[in-house]
Amino acid sequence: MNKQILNYIICVIIWFAFGLVVSLSIAQNWDIVYTNEIKTIERAENACKKHESVPYTYDWKGNVKCENGISFNVQDW
Repeated sequence: MNKQILNYIICVIIWFAFGLVVSLSIAQNWDIVYTNEIKTIERAENACKKHESVPYTYDWKGNVKCENGISFNVQDW
């Protein structure tokens, strides 16, 4: 009986460690995606400003649109 309890405790610890590693790797991956998206939007805004410093807006997809007609697809950067 004691061996079964010990095996159960070891199994729970292993699954907890595995879940922790997986969740931390997912969280780190989302942070990288979010950081890259911010850098992409900043690059698009800077490119928009280089064209006569015109104002810009965002469409519903998050793409940058300059008021002079130039637009940037954020996903392509």
